[in-house]
Amino acid sequence: MKKRCWSRATSWLAFSLLIGSSGNILAETGLSAAQWLTGMTKAFRELNYEGQFIYQHSQGLNSIAITHSVTDGQERERLVFLDGPKREVVRDGNKVVCINADNEVIRFERGDSPLAFGRVLSENPGKLAEHYSLKVAGKGRVAGREAVVVLVQPKDEFRYGYEIWLDEASSLLLKLVLLNRKGEMLERLQFTSLEVGHEIPETKLVASLKGSVKSEKVIVSKAYNKANDKPGDNESWYVNWVPPGFELFRRNQQHSPVTKKAVESLMYTDGLAGFSVFVEAKPTNAVSVIKREGAITAFTKVLSFEQGEFLITVVGELPLAAAERIAMSVKLQKGSAVSISQ
Repeated sequence: MKKRCWSRATSWLAFSLLIGSSGNILAETGLSAAQWLTGMTKAFRELNYEGQFIYQHSQGLNSIAITHSVTDGQERERLVFLDGPKREVVRDGNKVVCINADNEVIRFERGDSPLAFGRVLSENPGKLAEHYSLKVAGKGRVAGREAVVVLVQPKDEFRYGYEIWLDEASSLLLKLVLLNRKGEMLERLQFTSLEVGHEIPETKLVASLKGSVKSEKVIVSKAYNKANDKPGDNESWYVNWVPPGFELFRRNQQHSPVTKKAVESLMYTDGLAGFSVFVEAKPTNAVSVIKREGAITAFTKVLSFEQGEFLITVVGELPLAAAERIAMSVKLQKGSAVSISQ
């Protein structure tokens, strides 16, 4: 125990010495943490850039090449996995296509950025301050570029914390570390090379995998409009409790590749973290399961309703207690029909 405490204290001391005084950095840049995050959002969507990054998670480490271009406000993006089976993700506006080495294609007709760190982007980063403490913590260096470090620490027990390293010149994200409440790393994303602001050739934005498509699946999701969309006969399922600050932003329905039954999904975000809730008619032999892998918690529970038994699954960057509470709060809209095919 003493060794662990000493190690953590030493780590924090080393980190403090490395990144220096937050007060000095704020004075040097004149920008607050929220302003840096706002700049990151803008840079992420408006700049041309390409490079390579690593994504370290509970299952191992992935190396990924990224190319991002913006023309007349239209974003285009391509990610290529550099290790393991060949895989590419190509985005043109809101249309996202995933292609594997067997030429199996999945098209998302309304997708978000396929980037793993797309989740750090909020329409209003300043709103994060309601549920996180934001602090400019100092300076560092990533991929040969000068970086500003922003600490994002949760104000409650329902979410994790982040170290966000931003390119001082462009505000682009250079490194993201996801931390649990003990300050232990759960995931890390870090650029190893990055070039910003140059023209991107068309050839770098199209899929390189050739040959006829073996299979193709299209997934259409519906963006949730808080002002206009209300739960109704076609939206029977809803979540009665989510951690403060999380809002529903998308819902869709597709068929499980295993059971072939319809699965309804509801996606939530607080502007930084995210989770999804899946509801399907209880498959044969389905059981309740709790699984944690790094930052991802998966909580599955069979619940009984008047219309029968259903399998409720919550998956996301949440502590277990929060995932369980969310799952247990799933309800059917009173008086509506069950929207899941049994």
